Amino acid sequence: MDPRTIIHDYFAQIGLSPEVSQIYLALMTAGPFTISELSRHAGIERTRIYRLLDELTANQLIISDPTAKKGLYRAAPLSNLHHLLDSKTQTIKQLKDNLTLIEYSLGDRRINTPTDDVTSFSQADGLRHIWWSLLDSSTPIMGYQDSAVFGALSQTFLDEWAQQFQHRQLQAKIFVNSIEHTQELSAIRGLKYYTIDSSKLDISHSCLVWDDNVATISWHQGQAFGIVHRNRQYALAQRQWLAQL
Repeated sequence: MDPRTIIHDYFAQIGLSPEVSQIYLALMTAGPFTISELSRHAGIERTRIYRLLDELTANQLIISDPTAKKGLYRAAPLSNLHHLLDSKTQTIKQLKDNLTLIEYSLGDRRINTPTDDVTSFSQADGLRHIWWSLLDSSTPIMGYQDSAVFGALSQTFLDEWAQQFQHRQLQAKIFVNSIEHTQELSAIRGLKYYTIDSSKLDISHSCLVWDDNVATISWHQGQAFGIVHRNRQYALAQRQWLAQL
């Protein structure tokens, strides 16, 4: 395939306009150029070239020669696109985290309806769904939590969750075997972590109780899975047992 076509297609795939690829190809194959020369070789009006050069500069695709009297521009190495791709990767990750927060805040709230039901969940998305459901609790949250949970929830999610937890003035009492991962979360108003010796309660999974719900979270090959049992009597029994610890 023609190298020009390859570059045109690749630039389009990463969101760069055809005009940007035209300018880059002109510089790569026949540059360096002044603005006037670049306009002729790329077939783009000079007034538009200036704005496109800003985009190329921002993406580190051109190099200017400040010592030249008329200003010369040359193509930068294609490897500079790694900077743009890294930036896009971070943006996509942020958008995914934000979408999860939006889905859980606006989505189906049936997990909190006052009926008897069992719902299964799996992987990190399911885990975040459970944590976001805790924010709707009308009773103090109780339970115990294993250390694997902290690594499965992204920092972006936890930061937003913590803000909502404090904004809604919720209360939680959570037992852990070690406070190693709880220091930052312990600063959240209303969220209390208590250490309990493993001889009394060896925490290899997590259990959370809120309203009429009891969520049990286990792990298999590093992935979370579990169930939420919605039953008033069961939730009350778990709450009474936890209160005695």
